[in-house]
Amino acid sequence: AQTIGQVALGASQQASVMERSRFIVDDQEKVILRITEGSVRQTQSIDAADQVFRGSLAAAINLVETATGASDEAVATAVQAAQAGSSAVTNTIDGINSVAKTAANVTQRISEMGKRSQQIGTIVRVINEIAERTNLLSLNAAIEAARAGEHGKGFAVVADEVRKLADRSAQSAEEISQLVGTVQDAAKEAVSAMEENDRQVRRGLETAGDAEDALAGILNAMLQVGDQMQQLQGAVADLSTSSTNVQSAMQQVAEVIEENMAATNELTASHEPLKQAMEEIASVAEENSAAAEEVAASAEENSASVDEISTTTHEVNVQVEAVTTAVQSLSSMSADLQAVVATFRLTTNGAAPSQDIAVQPVAASSYTRSVSRPLAAEGNGHSGNGHNGNGHNGNQRHK
Repeated sequence: AQTIGQVALGASQQASVMERSRFIVDDQEKVILRITEGSVRQTQSIDAADQVFRGSLAAAINLVETATGASDEAVATAVQAAQAGSSAVTNTIDGINSVAKTAANVTQRISEMGKRSQQIGTIVRVINEIAERTNLLSLNAAIEAARAGEHGKGFAVVADEVRKLADRSAQSAEEISQLVGTVQDAAKEAVSAMEENDRQVRRGLETAGDAEDALAGILNAMLQVGDQMQQLQGAVADLSTSSTNVQSAMQQVAEVIEENMAATNELTASHEPLKQAMEEIASVAEENSAAAEEVAASAEENSASVDEISTTTHEVNVQVEAVTTAVQSLSSMSADLQAVVATFRLTTNGAAPSQDIAVQPVAASSYTRSVSRPLAAEGNGHSGNGHNGNGHNGNQRHK
């Protein structure tokens, strides 16, 4: 009777353990529910991010591509214009150089003309001196003709004509001298003008050279801008590729989350038969405890049926061992469930960092196989109860 009481106490303790295990399974079910809710929120966040990538970012990338394309065309046009301007400036410089050479030749010619004018002036002075001497000679001839009287009249006429010729020569020489002076003045002014023109041409050459340098700088800047625009286009292309890769990665993450949600659903579904099995095992333990108490009472009243009660007690012990095996299986299943739940990662609002659970795809088939063993044990327990019931009835009949 004492042994049967101990068996009843063990069965009661086993029922208590089953009840605590059921509470643990309920807690695990709540954790799985939180994992499912977190997966839903993660899916919503990924959908929102995907919409951003497909909407705003894609539009921005297209806008940048369009702007870079237009800028590239503008840079190409500016480069062509700068090249044309550089060619025009080069041609202008060549023309100015030609003008400068021509002006230098003209200046040289004018200088030579001035020198020739000076020589003409020297010749005119010689002519004036000759005219003055001729005039003196004609005057002397007229004096001598006057002395000769009638015989010198013809010579006087010749002397007068020579004097007139000398006067006209002197007058023409004076006119030539004035003309040469005018030419010399004009030559000097022309030389001054050509020198000023030469200075202007040189300044024009310097300005054209500066313009050529500026255009060369602009051309180099445009070429650099063109290179930068090409680099920008390459960067935009890389950004577009990266955006596509990010979208693909987000799609993969969404697929993993869906798989995790499916796994949590399977895990949730596997908890129901587990809870039922634990409840049935607890019920069996209670029935075994009640049966053990009834057997103990019958043993006190019916000492003649000790052998039958011993047999019944042995069967009860077998049932208790089956229940113990089922409890150990449930404990192992609970440890497996805790290990699986520990692998999940879910970030919830207000949750402590230690409660973050990583969601990974799992299969519930292993839990279903584990549940089948307690159900078998449960069947043995019912059989034992039936036997106990029969023993109890036998005791009653013996009484």
